[in-house]
Amino acid sequence: MSVNTTEDAGTDLEFPLLRDGDRLKADEFHRRYEAMRHVKNANLINGVVHMSSPVYLDQHGGPHWDMIAWMGIYSFGLRGVRGADNTSLRIDDDNEPQPDAMLLLDPHLGGGTWMEGRHLRGSPELIVEVAASSARLDAGEKRELYRQIGIREYILWRVLDNRIDWWELVDGVYQPLPSDEAGVVRSRVFPGLWLDVPAMIQGRQDRVKTTLEAGLASPEHLSFASRLRGN
Repeated sequence: MSVNTTEDAGTDLEFPLLRDGDRLKADEFHRRYEAMRHVKNANLINGVVHMSSPVYLDQHGGPHWDMIAWMGIYSFGLRGVRGADNTSLRIDDDNEPQPDAMLLLDPHLGGGTWMEGRHLRGSPELIVEVAASSARLDAGEKRELYRQIGIREYILWRVLDNRIDWWELVDGVYQPLPSDEAGVVRSRVFPGLWLDVPAMIQGRQDRVKTTLEAGLASPEHLSFASRLRGN
């Protein structure tokens, strides 16, 4: 097996390279990933390593930023709800994905995640992936993995296809969340989290923000926030 060195790995220890397509267990995957400080994104799905391609502004960086901003506005000041960006999720010996974004409900309030040392474990309530070159993985094996571990809602933005899919888990099966006539989708897990899908795809952040603000002012969100404050 190839060995990486200090000069090209950014570490003072020699270790095997983490390579796309490697078959590893989670402990070894994590050891190599932590040692390779220049690597920013890697996923272990069904025992296979998946390394990200170069990140381009229009295909990933910009859309990712817009999704994070939308989720951040929702979660700021909402007790018991927090977001995460590019955080590894330790599932089992064969799976450690690194979702682009997540919304989590505090476990004391019924959320499905917990910390085990430095590792996030369990099932986040909402996962978002922004995909260009990784669309097949995100819509295939990764979506199936998220279904198996009970991710209640999953958003996939297929940037090259100008398409955003938002699924909810119903009786163990992912079903599309319906949109209204304007293309607005409303979360069932996080009341008030409304997304103007056409506006997000078109880069119309003003309309995305206006729609979200309407969701935050909705009776269902105000009731949800009140319940969280009361716990």
